[in-house]
Amino acid sequence: MIVEVWDKVFRGGEGLYGGFRRRTTEDDEKVGARATNYRKAITEIESEFVKIRTELFSQDVEDRVTTAYRSYKSRAGVT
Repeated sequence: MIVEVWDKVFRGGEGLYGGFRRRTTEDDEKVGARATNYRKAITEIESEFVKIRTELFSQDVEDRVTTAYRSYKSRAGVT
């Protein structure tokens, strides 16, 4: 699932990232377990990205990078 989500959501340029990030648990119940698994995979990829980024920068730089990262509308593109 991680590889599929990476390819389709983060690399695909299909605009799926925002759609899945805006989904709620209730939305997932309507469309099934696959959507839930996509959302979980997105969260896992984002967490890994933040972990790697944190390891690369000093705390001061990381704080600034995190602030800049939050301002982007398309985090998938930045990732």
